[in-house]
Amino acid sequence: MDKPINLDERRGVTARLASQARRELLSEFQADQSVRQRCLNVPEKLLVTGAAKSLPEAAATALHLLDLFAATPEAQETHLRIFIGQARDDLARLCDNAKEQE
Repeated sequence: MDKPINLDERRGVTARLASQARRELLSEFQADQSVRQRCLNVPEKLLVTGAAKSLPEAAATALHLLDLFAATPEAQETHLRIFIGQARDDLARLCDNAKEQE
């Protein structure tokens, strides 16, 4: 059986950096999905039917809006993806802290 070829060894520096950036974005996306599952216990109909009654509900609304923005072409730029990831992390931390205080 042939040994798999490590394509990273055959790429130039720029291509390796681009591949690494894509891997990091995928990792961030997977982490974001984990955060979303923890924070979005609120049915979507509550997100559009009225004001949030708690910090976790407000965080769920903000996460939903971030997800909508993240799906747009404008949000695909690396600096915006990083900013979105940081905002999601902040919301998850706030959400976890609020749940601990309940």
